[in-house]
Amino acid sequence: MILEYSFWWIIPLIIISGLGSYILYHRSKESIFNKRQRAILSVIRFLTIFLVLFLILSPIHRTKTSRYEKPIIAILQDNSSSIIKGKDSTYYTNTHIKELKILYSELSKDFEPKLYSFGNSSSLVDEKSIDNKIVYNDWATDINNALEDVLDKNYNSNLSGIILLGDGIINKGISPISFAQNNDIPIISVGLGDSTEKKDLYISNIRYNKVSYLKNIFPIEVLINAQKAKRSKSRISVSNQGRVLFQENFEIDEEQFHKVFNIALESENPGVNRYRISLEKIDGEENIINNTRDIFIEIIDTRQKILLLASSPHPDISSIKQSLESSEVYEIRSETYSGLPKDIEEQSLVILHQIPNNNPQSIDDIKKIRSLNIPILYIIGQGSNINSFNSLNSGIRISSQGQAANQSFPELNQGFTQFNISESTKDIIKHFPPLASPFGNYNISENVHTFAYQKISSISTKYPLISFSTNTENKEGFFFGDGIWRWRLSNYSENQTHNEFNEILSKTIQYLTINRNLKPLKLIYEDVYSE
Repeated sequence: MILEYSFWWIIPLIIISGLGSYILYHRSKESIFNKRQRAILSVIRFLTIFLVLFLILSPIHRTKTSRYEKPIIAILQDNSSSIIKGKDSTYYTNTHIKELKILYSELSKDFEPKLYSFGNSSSLVDEKSIDNKIVYNDWATDINNALEDVLDKNYNSNLSGIILLGDGIINKGISPISFAQNNDIPIISVGLGDSTEKKDLYISNIRYNKVSYLKNIFPIEVLINAQKAKRSKSRISVSNQGRVLFQENFEIDEEQFHKVFNIALESENPGVNRYRISLEKIDGEENIINNTRDIFIEIIDTRQKILLLASSPHPDISSIKQSLESSEVYEIRSETYSGLPKDIEEQSLVILHQIPNNNPQSIDDIKKIRSLNIPILYIIGQGSNINSFNSLNSGIRISSQGQAANQSFPELNQGFTQFNISESTKDIIKHFPPLASPFGNYNISENVHTFAYQKISSISTKYPLISFSTNTENKEGFFFGDGIWRWRLSNYSENQTHNEFNEILSKTIQYLTINRNLKPLKLIYEDVYSE
């Protein structure tokens, strides 16, 4: 019992309590109480006044209880399968378990032992279930996580030390060295397993890109190591779907051997491909698990299917096909229009040459293409039905006056920013021959971006010759004029190449097809799972 104030305060409390009791019951000689009653009441009054005044001094009552706890010793036993990979596996499944029980029993005399098994994760093991829990079947070893887990589970307890039993092989988590450096808890490490350095050949690292493109050459860098295997011979091979793609013999010329193989393979099969890299076993090698590694590379087929529908045969069709077929990126097919093919949904782009035409079905087919969110490139010429085109609400309307045509030269729009072309293309396009463009006035909405204007004779206009619209949900492009086959011939006449013409066409198609997502369901998954 202690007071907030000095114990000397009790003396005046006694005096005040006594005076109060005396004044109430003994000062007056006339009283309704007899002598005995006044004495009892005086004592009660004294005690009452003293207790009230004493409590004002804020007394504190403290109780001290002592309890003895044994210091805790945590025993961490590696339960991963690597412990029993050596020749002494029988020792660890029998004798070592018995010795572990003896250790637990001996420590119990002076300590409170806690046994934990660890691998991928750690768990507390009861003394009676050691035989059933320590079976060396875990597929991973994370020593740092086990140490952190023990520290957390014994927080604010008398943890005096950790005994770590393991082979030191770590294949998960971070190095436990930082744990030992940052904590004052003693860690006693006991090495298990076979420490003898044996003849071994193994793949130590593989470097590769997780994505490649169809028909491209992609590299794989394989780093191999060998120990105690001088003058041995082996062979490295790379296979896919059971077919050997690469093979090379080599000789190990040092006791501590390192070699890097730079392998170049061609992407052949679209999708996720599994490549197995293997090293042939050398004489006297016991552990061959590390001779084989699998990698997974996704081969992306970037070829875009392009359907070219023409109202009638025209030399433009051949020029467009030849230009796009020069690139492996495009897979183009041309047909004379009589309706949409059955595989229309598979197309990345549809080129409509002089469509819509006088066939009423063409408008319904264009609406269907739009509903499938497939970009469209229109080539509007003398065979196009302008009124039908205007009904599509594409962002451009032509007030046509009959079937007349203008001879329109291309004039680049310097303010066009949707994509860039090379300087050589900018220079040569000025010399391209004119296209036969529909005669009339062109009304353009704000959603139309013009790449090149029509230059009629020597007069510059704001009529579009090549333009792009985002007026609908899918992108649409427009060539207002037929005769682009002349551009291809002119390009070759000037430079003995079709590169500039091909660039205009390919940049047009890239702009129309970019960011088109045909897969509403996206699956996110790992290529390799640790099991």
